[in-house]
Amino acid sequence: LEMGDLKLTGYPTVGISGADSSAFIVDTQETSTTVAQGDYTSFNITFAPADSENKVATVTIYNNDPDEGTYTFKVYGGDGLPTSWAHSGTAPFGIGTDGTNIWVADESALCIYKYSMSGVYDSHWTTHDATIPSGVTTDGTNIWVVDFSGKKIQKYDMYGNYVNNWSVVFNYPQGITTDGINIWVVDPVGDEDSGIGKVHKYDMYGNEVSNWTTDISGAHAYGITTDGINIWIIDSSVANRSIYKYDMSGNYDSSWSIGIGYPKGITTDGINIWVTGNLVNKVYKYWRY
Repeated sequence: LEMGDLKLTGYPTVGISGADSSAFIVDTQETSTTVAQGDYTSFNITFAPADSENKVATVTIYNNDPDEGTYTFKVYGGDGLPTSWAHSGTAPFGIGTDGTNIWVADESALCIYKYSMSGVYDSHWTTHDATIPSGVTTDGTNIWVVDFSGKKIQKYDMYGNYVNNWSVVFNYPQGITTDGINIWVVDPVGDEDSGIGKVHKYDMYGNEVSNWTTDISGAHAYGITTDGINIWIIDSSVANRSIYKYDMSGNYDSSWSIGIGYPKGITTDGINIWVTGNLVNKVYKYWRY
């Protein structure tokens, strides 16, 4: 606020919201609702979860600042360590979510498995023509599956009924993701000489829009996911076993190690990240932040 007092106008003075908001206790007993220019006030937030899961909530402070009259930020709590659950099939590969359910592509069973967000098995269905599914994604209306052997992207309805397919022009399609507007598919080989992975971007009808090269070499770029703001790609190599983060144009941001056996697929609901551990037949849940 350029001139005058800052007035906190909300009730409560400091609000907290989100599915995990009950894990955070806000104390505003010493918070002043009027703050003179150059002065400050304070409040406390205590993390008091009922379980060991990682939590996130949004803090909102309403005020009379003409530029930031609704000021928000996120708070996080937890140890950041992954939890896991056992896959009901034998070889989990790709993984996708719509924020309500999780689907896992099993390359051995040639099936797509459906789970709740906490890993409770729901059902599964066989891929069209029993193709090898290396990736799966959904926009909540349709499901797309990578047909690794046929070099195609198969489209299904939410019940696993086959709709149609379109072809890719490279030899080793693996991970797939969508933001509901575009679809991205990973080619782990990309450049045949260097084996540096490449990401191909398509419209929802399978027309290629663009492509860009990853920082992952040795043909180890596999799973891919997006929240519409960033893109994450799995490096499945034994030496690295990492997750690489990019912006939506393919510019590298950062990476971090996950250290699990043979990671293949990755998905996010915008808060958490799930990764398939192919050799250990598990799905791992990470705190994205």
